[in-house]
Amino acid sequence: MKNHLRILGVFYLVFGLLGAVIGFLLFEVKTGRMFFPGKMSMIANPNGYVSVIALIFAFEAIPALVTGVALLRRWLWARMSALALSFVNLFIIPLGTALGIYGLWVLINDTTLSESNSEFVDEKQMPRVFPPYH
Repeated sequence: MKNHLRILGVFYLVFGLLGAVIGFLLFEVKTGRMFFPGKMSMIANPNGYVSVIALIFAFEAIPALVTGVALLRRWLWARMSALALSFVNLFIIPLGTALGIYGLWVLINDTTLSESNSEFVDEKQMPRVFPPYH
C-alpha cells in the first residue's frame, strides 16, 4: 500500500497542475491580456461566469498541490488533508470523482492505516510526553 500512497500523491500533483493550467487559461480567455488577443475574450460571457469557473479551478488546485507534496514527503497531516480533499473531489465530475473514489479507497483501507501509522509518524519529530515505565 506504500505504492498506492505514492501514486495518490502523484495524482494530486497532476490534478493540481491541471486545475491551475485550466484556471489560468480560462482567465486568459476571459481577459485576453497575455497570450490570446483581446478579441478572443468575446467567447466568454461578459456576465463573469468564466471568471468564477477559473477561480474555482485555481482555488481547488492549491490544496491539491500541497496535499500531493505532503503525501510524497510523508508529512503527518497529509492523510487528513488527502481524506478531506477526496471528499471534496467527489463533486468535481469526472476526473475529481475518480480521484476522490481512489483516494478514499486508499486512505480508508485497513492495511493503509496500519502501515501509514508507522510510516508517517517520526519519533524524532514527536516529543515523548511521559517517560517509559519499565
